[in-house]
Amino acid sequence: MTTTTGLSRWSCTLMSIPDAERITEINVYDFDNTLFRTPLPSRFVWEGPTIGLLQGQDIFTGGGWWHDPHILASVGGGIEKMEPTAWEGWWQEDVVASARKSIATPGHLTVLMTGRSQANFSELITRIVKAKGLQFDMVVLKPEITPTGEKVTATAKFKTMFFQDAMTAYPRATRLTIYEDRAKQANEFAKYLDEWNVILRAGQQQGEQPASRPAFDWHIELVDPASIALEPEGEISQVKRMINGNNAILACGKASSRIRPYKFETVRKYTGYLIAPFYASKLKKLLVPEDPVEPDDIRPLADSIMISFDPPRRDVLGRAGGTGAKQEWRTVAVGNNKNSIWAVRVEPVDSSLPHPTERNPIVILGHLPKVKTGEARYIKSWTRIPADQQIVFPTEVGDRVLVRVVEDRDSDFATNPRVAVGQVRDKTQMQARRDQRHPHQYGGDQSSADDSDVAMADSFPPLGRPNQPQHHHQQRGRGRGASAYASTRGRDRPAPYNQAGRGGYAAAAGGRGRHGGPSGGGGARGNARGGRGGRSGQYRSLDDAGQNGYGGAEGMQY
Repeated sequence: MTTTTGLSRWSCTLMSIPDAERITEINVYDFDNTLFRTPLPSRFVWEGPTIGLLQGQDIFTGGGWWHDPHILASVGGGIEKMEPTAWEGWWQEDVVASARKSIATPGHLTVLMTGRSQANFSELITRIVKAKGLQFDMVVLKPEITPTGEKVTATAKFKTMFFQDAMTAYPRATRLTIYEDRAKQANEFAKYLDEWNVILRAGQQQGEQPASRPAFDWHIELVDPASIALEPEGEISQVKRMINGNNAILACGKASSRIRPYKFETVRKYTGYLIAPFYASKLKKLLVPEDPVEPDDIRPLADSIMISFDPPRRDVLGRAGGTGAKQEWRTVAVGNNKNSIWAVRVEPVDSSLPHPTERNPIVILGHLPKVKTGEARYIKSWTRIPADQQIVFPTEVGDRVLVRVVEDRDSDFATNPRVAVGQVRDKTQMQARRDQRHPHQYGGDQSSADDSDVAMADSFPPLGRPNQPQHHHQQRGRGRGASAYASTRGRDRPAPYNQAGRGGYAAAAGGRGRHGGPSGGGGARGNARGGRGGRSGQYRSLDDAGQNGYGGAEGMQY
């Protein structure tokens, strides 16, 4: 049976934890995109496959986006700049307020928990929360070896192990509340806690002695995930540093055989009226599914009004005002096709201005993973947006140019004695065969701007500063008329979430949550905020990229 002494070994701080008899409730707060608005690789900078590559654990010698502490340390301009301000603007203040309340409440054990590596991040994260004045009883990061001597890579497994140890060490605790932004993890927590409670109740009914503890109530607050993008120049600089470090170690022959040298390329995707991230986030709120859709399955766009996949003719570009021309638009109607792709019809604010797009230009708001953006042409039914609810937004005519990270096949592999020449030759030949089977497609028949692979020069032009902050914050709404990213989670969950007599899965403002407990009580109104926003299919949690590279499934979700 776990004791408070054993439990304290999970924490990376030196604070002593409360005695067992003092705690009646345990509250656990996730860090990334729950408490702190952690930056994600920006889809306004990187090509889709590169976003997955950057988040892989074993792609670069120093780890990926979630494993290199320099990325987190660089937010807002760096530690020296942000620490005096307590990282102002980078917090989910409502979640911070909840944590402060828990910390100040006698009988509560308040824990900060993240799947980030204890070895790489304990000092930095402790420094960040200390600057904010948050005195957590425990700060728990994923160790290489748990206090019980196990090696765990999957974050969900690591967290459930801690939940069990914490509830066992504090047998008088009658409630466990978990604040989490990832539905996938929340689902795993719910399943685990529900099954454990069944075992505990069975032991109580059979009179087993000694019981590890009584069954308990549990509740999951599904928090709206929030993120702020790094400045484009700074983000590219950080990735360049990662690549340079990777290539230097490779050149010294100190890298494992799976490591490859990488370089930058730029990719022209299309020409269009480009929408800044600040306004794209506003437009995404118009995406409201008619029927329940898992928000994680929605790939958000809302970044342009298309002109042409191919470089447009001079007369076409001229009708748009030329490269760099600015124009304002207003939203007039929303529609969808089969509840799988959503768009908003727009019109120029100045109706006298010509535009080379179709008679009814649209902004594609998002789509499900297997749906092509070209299917937006099948939208037949449009719902007018009242004049007082229309969104006016600016655009600028230009090419959507993204940066990709690719293997540098011109690099001298012979400098790495661990890389067999035959292995490299075989891999190159395999890639050539793949290229023959799947040649790049060009022209207007392509169904998605993100499917276009027109590569430009290897060196990429400088990216200008955005006029507005890049807030990749998928807003939750309230009730049925809210953001689609919200309303889907605000509705009743299918089984197992709607079962009475079990732990609770909190819903959002405007929706209903469920929580129960050992007594088998029914569900009650949830007190959480609105259902969380769907993430782009390009953004992958840390459980989506484990030891098997960025396509693996273990150990990667923070």
